Amino acid sequence: MPAASEAKEVAGLSERLAHLEHRLSLIESKLGIGLDHQPEQAQPEQPLPEISLEDAEHRQEELENRIGENWFPKVGISVLIIGFAFLLTFPYQGFPSALPSLFGYLLAGGAFALGHRWRNSLPLISRYAQGGALVLL
Repeated sequence: MPAASEAKEVAGLSERLAHLEHRLSLIESKLGIGLDHQPEQAQPEQPLPEISLEDAEHRQEELENRIGENWFPKVGISVLIIGFAFLLTFPYQGFPSALPSLFGYLLAGGAFALGHRWRNSLPLISRYAQGGALVLL
């Protein structure tokens, strides 16, 4: 009995394999590729452009500038604001309940003031500082 079930499995697999082979040959004929079919016009290979060491260094500097000017302020201000939010929501025993709220308003006001002061010299940081102050507020 096991030989009959194995024969059915082998027949099923060979049927599926034949079906896949037929589908693959249809795809190859549509694309004009295959083992026995060569493309009509072979396009000459174009040489890869050479990248000089100066170009590579320039790209490296651009990447460093982009990371330093764009990503560090975003990440730094975001982490700072999340840290302040955790600091303000932490329960303090022995202090009046209005003290963390008052401290939060002072932090938000300080962030607004720094954002306003840095708006010309550090525009990216000032925008994120003001946005973080809105979140804290």
